[in-house]
Amino acid sequence: MTQGLRVAWAPVGAGAAASPVSPEAIAELGATCLRLEVETWPKPGLVSAVDTGSHDDMDAGTFARSAAAIRPYLAELAAAGAARAEMAVLRRIGLRAEHAMLAATGGVNTHRGAIFGLGLLCAAAGLRASGMPASRAPAPGASGTGAPALNASVSGASAPGTYGVGASTSSASTAGGSFCGASVPGAFASGASPVGGSAPGGSPSGAVPTLGEIVARQWGAEIVVGPRASDSHGEIAVRRHGVGGARQEAASGFPSVYRIGLPALCEAQALRPGDAPAARVQACFALIASVADTNLLHRGGAGGLAFAQRRARDFLARGGIGAPDWLARAEAVHRAFVVRRLSPGGAADLLAMSLFAAASEAP
Repeated sequence: MTQGLRVAWAPVGAGAAASPVSPEAIAELGATCLRLEVETWPKPGLVSAVDTGSHDDMDAGTFARSAAAIRPYLAELAAAGAARAEMAVLRRIGLRAEHAMLAATGGVNTHRGAIFGLGLLCAAAGLRASGMPASRAPAPGASGTGAPALNASVSGASAPGTYGVGASTSSASTAGGSFCGASVPGAFASGASPVGGSAPGGSPSGAVPTLGEIVARQWGAEIVVGPRASDSHGEIAVRRHGVGGARQEAASGFPSVYRIGLPALCEAQALRPGDAPAARVQACFALIASVADTNLLHRGGAGGLAFAQRRARDFLARGGIGAPDWLARAEAVHRAFVVRRLSPGGAADLLAMSLFAAASEAP
């Protein structure tokens, strides 16, 4: 565990006031979540401190250098969000973050997806911490004041209970409901002051909006119509396979975070109380099981995605981290991904974002 952090999921006392934080604190939380994602193992096909998964050009050290390089830009994004900057401004900061990442890694793309998704959440956290509510209309496909609408990047499920993580997960995503059975959420894997907010998945009328809702309302329309990197692996997969991709995920308020990642973390807390590393494994498998990951589509096509989702769903259906042999089975899935050179990089990004949301959606 990163020094200076504590693992906690105890509910904050009822009536606790939100604690606005600085852009630097938001960025530190974001960088911490990136580090926690890499520390998580086993993650099928993905890089960790144990091995390099399906990759020959990167390792845990590469990711550590990348996270350190982009941290200042996460602070810039948080400050820009507080200033209610246009999406074009956020995009320019993101491009500078990409250049810093590539310089730190020798040209290896470690965190491009996270710069986009986590960067937007940092911008939303900055806006919310400033006390200035988002005021623009949500993008088409975003629900506005309720739970973000599921989009084409989430497949085969209409409710969290169908993701193989247990029926109890559905309670974590209801508007105005609870986070892990508590009326107010606590921080997960972070001792930083909470950014402030409401229950994940959506906020009732008059409540503080979730970070996902802020992204959809403030920048969703601009995200949908913004410039596209037509030659990127993700955009090629979106066109070829007809999935939503990162752009639609963001414009819809990150439903994969609020309806899959956060509920899976809650379920994991019930399965193995106090075991934060195992909880992150559970969330990673839940995301792989349900998200149409464009990284998997790029590396393995529709067949590779189907294989990955089938193995992840089987792991969850057999009890996930609640099963006595969960670690051996998770390692077996990891090895199967490596043999096929499959790497669910989108799920890795969403895991880091889910950790950020879990620590941020706290009063």
